[in-house]
Amino acid sequence: MTEPSLKSLRLVADVFGQSVAMLFDEGAVQAVHVSHAGERSKISSPRGHIQYERLMPGNAQLAVLRGVLQPGESSSDEPWAHVAIECAYVLTGVLTVMVGDAAHEVVAGDAITIDSSQPHRYCNTTPHTVEFILSVNPPTP
Repeated sequence: MTEPSLKSLRLVADVFGQSVAMLFDEGAVQAVHVSHAGERSKISSPRGHIQYERLMPGNAQLAVLRGVLQPGESSSDEPWAHVAIECAYVLTGVLTVMVGDAAHEVVAGDAITIDSSQPHRYCNTTPHTVEFILSVNPPTP
């Protein structure tokens, strides 16, 4: 019914001593799962931030998300860190990935893998929409 912000989800998960992904845990991994456009659960951050669409059912091992950033948007106000490895594959546009003080421009068709224990965030500094696939292990969107 609603699309809670990532900040709200993190606060709820912290209260229960769980990861955000565990809030969406759907039990045992199915042998086959088809993810239909328009039927996927979404995780949205506050206005001006990223919206993720979950491409696979929840499990505690891996999150695969589709992210869309409009011009000028970013995944968070400030870089933040968490224990995980992230790989972002850019489908369209140019994604700027801030890791520490370094900015990495990743163009459509390219991918970047980062150690998420380093403060990071995803930004769109272009006048065009950026779409990308993000894999996170363990899930901590």
